[in-house]
Amino acid sequence: MLQRVLRQAEQMDGMLQRVGIDRVRAVRMDKGMAWYEARLRCIACIHDEQCRGWMAEHPSQASSAPPPAFCPNAEFFRLCKLSGGSHEPTIQSMGRTLAPCHAQPQDVERA
Repeated sequence: MLQRVLRQAEQMDGMLQRVGIDRVRAVRMDKGMAWYEARLRCIACIHDEQCRGWMAEHPSQASSAPPPAFCPNAEFFRLCKLSGGSHEPTIQSMGRTLAPCHAQPQDVERA
C-alpha cells in the first residue's frame, strides 16, 4: 500500500507539471483541504496506467496541456489554473465546488 501511495503522489506531481500548475498554489486551495482531497482521489484512482500513458505523451515541458477527461482531479486542476495569483484561493470564493471524495454522513454532521 505504501508503494502505491508514493507512486500515485509522484504521478500527481507529474500531472501538475504537465498541466502547468504551481504546486504551492494548488496546496493553498481551500487552505489545503482541496489538495488533501485531490491526493486521496489520486491514490484511489483506477486509471493509473492510462495516466502514465497520457503523461508519456505529454512531456513536462508542455506545461499547458489540459488535464485528461478520465482524471478524477481534472476539475481540481482546472480550478487551480483559474485561481490566478490569489494568495489563498478557496473553491467557494471562485464560485465552484468540489464534491468531497469520501465524506460520510457523520463527517458532514460534525463539520
